[in-house]
Amino acid sequence: MDASFSPSIALINLGANPAVISGNKTIEVNPNPLPVIGEPFALSADNNLYISNGDNNPLNDTVATGLLVSPGASLTLELNMVSHAEFLFANDVHILGTVETDDVDPLGRGGVMLTMKNYYAEENTLIDTRGRLPGQSGGLIQLSTPPAFNFLFNHGDLITSGADNGGGNAGNGGAITIISWGPFENTGNIIAIGGIGSLSGGEGGAVDITTRDAYLYNSGAIATHGGTGGDHGGPGGDVVIGAGIASDLPSELRNSGNINTSGGLGLSSYGDFAGIILLAASSAELKNNADLIATGGDTRGLVANAGGGGQVRLITFASSTIAGGGHLRTAGSILTYGGSVPAASSRRGGNGGRIILEVDASGFISGVPGVPPPTDQRLEIFGLNAILGSGGDGNVGGNAAMQAIANYGSSWLVNTYVDDNGGDVINEAHIIAQGGNVTTTAVTSPASGGLGGAVIIKTDDDPTVTNAAAEHLTNSGNINTSGGNNWGLTAPNGNNAATINLYAANDLHNSGKLSANGGNDRVNDDSLTTGFGNDAAFVISLKSEPGDLINTGNIEANGGDGEALGGNGIVTAITIEGVTVNNAGDLSATGGNADAALAGSIGGNGGNLEFLVNNPLTDFTNTGVFNMSGGSGDTVGTDGNCQINLLPC
Repeated sequence: MDASFSPSIALINLGANPAVISGNKTIEVNPNPLPVIGEPFALSADNNLYISNGDNNPLNDTVATGLLVSPGASLTLELNMVSHAEFLFANDVHILGTVETDDVDPLGRGGVMLTMKNYYAEENTLIDTRGRLPGQSGGLIQLSTPPAFNFLFNHGDLITSGADNGGGNAGNGGAITIISWGPFENTGNIIAIGGIGSLSGGEGGAVDITTRDAYLYNSGAIATHGGTGGDHGGPGGDVVIGAGIASDLPSELRNSGNINTSGGLGLSSYGDFAGIILLAASSAELKNNADLIATGGDTRGLVANAGGGGQVRLITFASSTIAGGGHLRTAGSILTYGGSVPAASSRRGGNGGRIILEVDASGFISGVPGVPPPTDQRLEIFGLNAILGSGGDGNVGGNAAMQAIANYGSSWLVNTYVDDNGGDVINEAHIIAQGGNVTTTAVTSPASGGLGGAVIIKTDDDPTVTNAAAEHLTNSGNINTSGGNNWGLTAPNGNNAATINLYAANDLHNSGKLSANGGNDRVNDDSLTTGFGNDAAFVISLKSEPGDLINTGNIEANGGDGEALGGNGIVTAITIEGVTVNNAGDLSATGGNADAALAGSIGGNGGNLEFLVNNPLTDFTNTGVFNMSGGSGDTVGTDGNCQINLLPC
């Protein structure tokens, strides 16, 4: 899946009186005397850049209409505001060299804010406000264009990272904000990472890139991860990228640059949390072919928790009057797993972050009587390495978060014409949302594995207005929401696996393996007081409301093993429902095994299978193998049941 783009050719207009920077130049604030004729200068609390006429009277000097930083030039900006340099240009800014700022103080580098009609930075250029002194935080960078269909094209690097500090706390990354009312293109790296500190790691800076009325294309890497700390790590900064956020015009978003907002490593104390990642497009296609990484920070400390993963959300949404939601197509890995702790630690692994992929046309309002909204808004996930949002391992396993993939239509009424504009959902990715395991060398017990995270993949869920040409669901990726393994539980702990729900308002085809098993208890001490396996998930549901359902994937929801007590198979049932059902997958809902040689041990009960079809005699076929056996033990668990339309299979 191609999300690349060819950079546009920019037509630059610097206006009648531009500031032209050659060589190494510092723009001074309130210089005395004023510079020689033709040289730029700035005044405190004034966002104009002035060009000197040589008479040493600022009231007679002209305002620069644009800015050109020539090839090989290095421009240093003194701070005309309290903590940053800020300039407004009526015409364009063209960067072919380097732009830097002065320090605010030893703890903070100055920022830069540029507002102009159009902005163009060539390749191999740089705006640099990173911390330079030990532990110094980076300054902000803000680039913006005024309300008009103007462009902002950046092909150079933007760096606001915090500085390292071998003798204390690291510096934080500065925020990077880009606001373009017209199109935005970026091929440069955008770096706002936290520094490495002997005490705390630095925080990643937030990155916010938006267009108001036009497309947004990015191929540059974006990094806002927290820094490593000799004590604790730093949190990752949030990354928000939105195309057409204030417009009814369809605004496409393409991203092929990897994004990393992970939490920082803690060497003796806690690992920190990741920042969020949000990609959004208005009534147009969103293409992502890059890795999106928001993982929790690990810890190497023995008495500290690991950090949690951040949320990743990709969404196309409907503008109110022009169009429905656009296509959403993504490839690459999405990683939000929680951080882990050392094997000998007594603390908890981090929780996984939530992943949401969504086409939402619910805001569509037709302005044309009798003309239906678009119907082919597809949500496609191509051959990703993984969607991974599991909890981290620890003395207590971290919990996974719920993962949701949905394509919502919008019921609408125009001149009594009722339809729905939901589209297809196609998933090829392996989705892993397992609870974290208790480490094999855990130092305290009882210790619980983490909860699995629910996975929901669905088309529009209103079958009364189904679009006959769309709203199909096809899943070929393996999905695992199993609970984490335990150590030495002293009582039954219920289910720690999570629900898997595949729903289509039309046909549903599944060929992926679905797993929602209860966690095992690893203890082996020949005792009935410890060793309890978890139950499997509450339910696994495959449902094609008015259509045909074909399943060729194996499905398992088995209870976890435990020395004293095995967990039960799926709590309610593995449910498969359609007008017609053709099943070729093996289905397993066995009870967990206990130690059959241990007097008084009890195997878990098998779970149930349930099929619902229009006519069980003509609309149901099966070539798969079913297993609902009770688990082994001194007392064997009870077998589960299989039903078709509430009658025995």
